[in-house]
Amino acid sequence: MSETNPCVMGAQPSEILIVELQLSFSWASLCQASGADRQQLQTLVDEGLLQVNESGQEAGNFSGDALAQTQKALRLAQDLELDLHSVVLVMALLVQIDRLRADLRCCGVQTSA
Repeated sequence: MSETNPCVMGAQPSEILIVELQLSFSWASLCQASGADRQQLQTLVDEGLLQVNESGQEAGNFSGDALAQTQKALRLAQDLELDLHSVVLVMALLVQIDRLRADLRCCGVQTSA
C-alpha cells in the first residue's frame, strides 16, 4: 500500500487500512476511496448498511467506518456473486453470528471457528 495514499485501489487482503471514526467522507470521496459508484452507495444507504450524517458539521457525509463497510460489502458481492441487497443481509447475519458466539463464550461454551 502506498504510504502517501492509504486508499490505493487493488490493495492486497493482507494489507490493513486504519481509519479514524472521527474521519468523514463525502459521497465523492467515499466512492473514490472504496471503488464504489454512487448508485452502489445509495443502495447501501437504502438497505441500512451505511448512514449519512443528518446533522452538525458533517451533515451529508459518512463516518470513517463507512469505508470498511463499503469495501467489505463490495468484496462479498464479488466473491459470492450477490447483489448488494443480499450482501447487506449476509453482513447482518455475520454480525449476529459474532454476537451469538460472544454470548456463548461469556457462558463458557467453546465454539468452532
